[in-house]
Amino acid sequence: MASDCLANTIKHCGTDMPNVIASNDIFNFDDWVGQETEKPWPTIKLPADPVACACASYRIWKENPSRRWADLETVVVWQDDIEEAERLKKYYREHMVIEALKSTTGFSRSKFRQKLAKLVVNELDITKEEIGLLHRLPYFYEEDQALDSIVEATDDSDVQGISCHAYTGTFIPLKTILVSRRAGDYYHYWFTDAKRTPYNIVIKGDNPLRNMFESLYNRGHMHLHANIYPKTMRGYRSHNYYQLGSVELA
Repeated sequence: MASDCLANTIKHCGTDMPNVIASNDIFNFDDWVGQETEKPWPTIKLPADPVACACASYRIWKENPSRRWADLETVVVWQDDIEEAERLKKYYREHMVIEALKSTTGFSRSKFRQKLAKLVVNELDITKEEIGLLHRLPYFYEEDQALDSIVEATDDSDVQGISCHAYTGTFIPLKTILVSRRAGDYYHYWFTDAKRTPYNIVIKGDNPLRNMFESLYNRGHMHLHANIYPKTMRGYRSHNYYQLGSVELA
């Protein structure tokens, strides 16, 4: 029965087609920056620091999943939200400096990163264009921190010259990460093995069988047969891993 559950979950979530699931359209941050307009949007006045308002909206959703995307113009900001916003801004300021120092070919930023660079030093005027960016920023922050922990818990895989191939092994669950993008919510289930190799399985948030898969994941070690695809983590991390597709219990 567990094997049938896993097979059906993979079938419904599409992880047997990882190039579809992990497309740039789904995991691109720039799609949360507003579209260019001929006339600039008027500045929006928020009740507190914009990032603190975003953190307040995120806290409300974490406390009550039915209340997602609280209105940033009326949201009630707590002191905890203000402190979380300062940690978030410090995190991205530091990583942008590291990213610039590590660049050997000149440093260029995407539209998202240009706006983020201004936002974390309190220099970005907030308009309707920035609301999507603000709402998602706490999600990105939690996602990035979780990826940092995956990097620390695993070793970089040498994937040069390696293509997709079948693999059977024992996988140790590490962490589940919510990846929230315009295309929808995706859950990344991260694993490692005795060699500290990183692996992941991606399941769309609205997959009706995701909770069943998660119950298997939470039991501990999983013996799986899968096609594995070499990937590289996004952002400043030059950390390679394998994405699992066409997964079956071994």
